[in-house]
This record gives sequence, structure tokens and C-alpha cells, in this order.
Amino acid sequence: MSTRFMPTGKKKTRVKIVKETTELSEHRCGPACLNPPPRPTPKNLRRVSLGYIYNSDEGFFVKWGKDDWLPVEGLTFCRTTDGRLVKMFEPAIQLHIHSPGGRTYAKAVKEKEIKVDESFHAREAAKKLKRKVRNLREAQNYLDTEAASIIPHAPKSRRQPKGVGRGAPGEPRSNFSREVIRLFNEDITEEKAVQVMIEWIKHNQNSPQKTSVKKLVRRWYSKLRKKN
Repeated sequence: MSTRFMPTGKKKTRVKIVKETTELSEHRCGPACLNPPPRPTPKNLRRVSLGYIYNSDEGFFVKWGKDDWLPVEGLTFCRTTDGRLVKMFEPAIQLHIHSPGGRTYAKAVKEKEIKVDESFHAREAAKKLKRKVRNLREAQNYLDTEAASIIPHAPKSRRQPKGVGRGAPGEPRSNFSREVIRLFNEDITEEKAVQVMIEWIKHNQNSPQKTSVKKLVRRWYSKLRKKN
């Protein structure tokens, strides 16, 4: 029974962030390079098929020369122009062409896929805008526009006033107003309430002003009379 997969027509594109690490090294030839001692045989060697690769406790090795071992990381095959198949080992160490006083420079580049957050993309966008000679205000306006095209605005919700609490319509906001309402409820006349509040404000506030006290008391008394 065979299973046949039919194309769905869906296409997905994703940009991967890759962290690239470049390491530069320099090798200077010395006496150990011109007359290298043979490496000891790795411990617990085991033959691996395909390519004469040996496995050991120290990694994978292949025969290198007469009495040497080359550590390798992998093996690939490539076809030559004349149709032959050639084995190509990937050495685990940097190979050098040794000569008296010679130098060998090596460059190793490693790539690794990483996951980044929003701050990384914001910094990269800011760097590009800076290279385009954009000032801070222009960069902010540009990023705001791009974000607004992707992130929808929050819905506006208008709450109806409950009519209770501090600052509600018709409710006193200060201790002064509460005291005036208390005097009104006790049937104190407006003139008497002005005198009482002048004395009250001397003990509760600094620099009492008789004119402002009269206006506030008159305002509350007229409002309370209309309500009643």
C-alpha cells in the first residue's frame, strides 16, 4: 500500500536568525612540526565500515601516513570529472603545510540558529535607520507606523459614571464642604455658618480668607436649598 501526498498549495516563509562566530588562528612552525613524534594509538579502537574510520574513546580517527592517526569529524564523497568517487574526510584539527619559519593562518566560521526577542529586532531596525541618517523623531514615527499596521488598537470602552465616590456630581470633595453640609443639615443659618467656617478654617488651614469662605458657604447653601 502506497501513500501519495498531494500538494495543498500552502507556502510558509520564515526568516531564521543565525549567530555567526568567526575565529582566526595563526600557526608558527617549530621543531615539533618538522620532526613530529608519532601519536600514540588511541585507546579502544573499533573499526567502522565505509571509509576505514576507527572509533575510540577519544573520537573518530583515520590512518594518517605510516604511524599517525588523524582525528576526523565526518566523511563525504564527491565525484571527479573522470567519473571516479573520492572519499573526503573532514579533519577535526587544522592541517598545516610545515616549513622552516613558516606561518599558517586559519579562519573558522561557525553558524548557529538562535532565538531572539523583540528588543533584538528593535535594535537592528534602529541601526538601519541610523545608517540612513534618520533622527530619533523620524525613527520613532516610522516604527510607530509599522507597529500600528500589525498590532490593532485597543477597543475604546467608555464607562458610565456611577454618581458615587469622591468627586462625583453633587458630592463634597473636601472636608470644608462636608462641614458646610453638616451645618446646613443642622439648620444653621448661612450667616452663622460663615462665622463657624472662618473659625474652622483657622484650625485646619493657613491664611484664612473671609471672602472665599463666604462664597463657598453661599454656593453650598444655595445648591442645598434648591435640592430640598
